[in-house]
Amino acid sequence: MRRRLGRFWLTAMIGYGVVVLLLAGGMILAARRFNLVAATHVNQVRTGENQITFAERLRWSGEAIVSTGRGYLISGDPVFLQRLRDAQDDFDRGIRTLTQGTSDVTTSAFVTAVEGDAKAFRSHQEILVEAAHGEDMSTLARRFETELVPLQRELGASLDRLIDHEESAIDDLYRRVAGERSRLRGLLNTLVGILVAASLAIAAYIANVLGRSYRKEQTALQTSRRAVAARDEIMGIVAHDLRNPLASILLHAEVLREGEDSATTKIHAERIEAVALRMESLIGSMLDVATIESGHLSVIPRPTAVSRLVDTVFEMFGDAAAKKQLVLERPRERSELVVRADQDRVVQVLQNLVGNATKFTPQGGRISIAAVRDGEFVRFQVSDNGPGIVLEDLASVFDRFWKHETRGKKGTGLGLFIAKGIVEAHGGRIWLESVPGRGATFYFTLPLCEGVAATSSCPARGGPQNEVSNIHEDNQALAH
Repeated sequence: MRRRLGRFWLTAMIGYGVVVLLLAGGMILAARRFNLVAATHVNQVRTGENQITFAERLRWSGEAIVSTGRGYLISGDPVFLQRLRDAQDDFDRGIRTLTQGTSDVTTSAFVTAVEGDAKAFRSHQEILVEAAHGEDMSTLARRFETELVPLQRELGASLDRLIDHEESAIDDLYRRVAGERSRLRGLLNTLVGILVAASLAIAAYIANVLGRSYRKEQTALQTSRRAVAARDEIMGIVAHDLRNPLASILLHAEVLREGEDSATTKIHAERIEAVALRMESLIGSMLDVATIESGHLSVIPRPTAVSRLVDTVFEMFGDAAAKKQLVLERPRERSELVVRADQDRVVQVLQNLVGNATKFTPQGGRISIAAVRDGEFVRFQVSDNGPGIVLEDLASVFDRFWKHETRGKKGTGLGLFIAKGIVEAHGGRIWLESVPGRGATFYFTLPLCEGVAATSSCPARGGPQNEVSNIHEDNQALAH
């Protein structure tokens, strides 16, 4: 499932990346095209504005020729003649400038018309000026007004047409740029819309795939839960049905052992009894594991003296410790501590912890059992100077079927798991500290009954007293 989801995510991201790259490429190409078109239109606008400027200068030069020519013909002053020559030079430069660099066909036609009118005006003006030395001034003045002034007016009209054409062309270029900008905006909006639509489509597809995966996982989870429930039910039935014949075996073994038969019969009876007790312990562990995993481990908390719990465990392991020459230690309590606990279940926890310490502590070692007040709880601790537990195993110690890697030491690997379930059913917690080669210390806490005797009632903290406490380890079976 995870591999399929991983491949799906990779494919979806690659596809989305390709779509984004294509759309980004389209946006870049559209922007570049707009820049090229805009640059071309800007150059054309500049050319048109220059043409208008040159036409205005040519108009001004023609008007200067007419005005200075009149002044010269009227007064005959050489100053007017020099000004006339300067105006003629400006006019000639204006014609050359106007006719250079014109590429537009329509504009060229207007410029050609202006050029023709300008040359006609210029030639008549030159003839009249040269004739001024041989003709009467009044006659020349009449010819000036009847021949040259109309030509100057025609030139002005041609210049007006050229300027109107250039202004119209410039306006058209501005409209084209605005149209290109509008088309670019529309294209970008379309590309963005496509990107948004692609994103929504991919998101919908991803949501659909994830939804199907979630539904499959939920179906698998429900199936696993039903399988675990069926397994626990079968385990409970098997364990319950096995206990009845075990009780009969134990009864007959006890009768054989206490009878007056031979020593061999007693030996076999003791072996039968030992094996049956071992089977009964395993069945009890199976039932405890089943109830813990189902979240219904029942405890009956009552005010219980801590010293009584420790004394019970000392009595249980006194002989076993003596056989291995182990020293069982317990610090003397300054005051009697009372906990709210199920005595049998807490003894079961201590039995598991002390039993493990007895099993793994080498001959001549020491085992310590202590209990101290820790706020609103009593903290129990079981310490030994055995081989300890390596750091890599600390997180797995309380898992089902975890076993210490020591040769020759048998066990089911359920004791610490059951101990954890019992402690948590009381509202406490259990943990471990260990240094490899120097031993291990197990801690667990139980609620304190402060100022209450072991024979009195002890209400639960934070609410009324409950006769039965249940734990709910959600999905505990699936986690293992």
